[in-house]
Amino acid sequence: MICDWVAEYKGKLLIHNTLFDLKLIYHRTGGKLPLDIEDTQLLARTLVNDADDFQCRTGLKVLAGEYYDPSWTNIETYDVVDFKNPAFLKYCAIDACAVWKVWDLIQESIDEN
Repeated sequence: MICDWVAEYKGKLLIHNTLFDLKLIYHRTGGKLPLDIEDTQLLARTLVNDADDFQCRTGLKVLAGEYYDPSWTNIETYDVVDFKNPAFLKYCAIDACAVWKVWDLIQESIDEN
């Protein structure tokens, strides 16, 4: 149900690492994808602009980890059985806030340059 909602959403979606997340959406919806997305990881990669993957670390935890509780990164699996599990809900909430924070940091960097 959630994957279908994401695939059919008409507004802009901010997603960090679309290559992972949209692959899940694509496979779980029979090939549907949202139309208006911004990949904050790819945007950050263009700002860091280093061809060396090791030097160009643009994972969400690297870019926004200092702003949030470190336990946010302690998730055991992405195959969720209980969508009401408090640990899962906390992870989702912080992950969404971190994507928004990275989006804001990117916009500030673009404005400065």
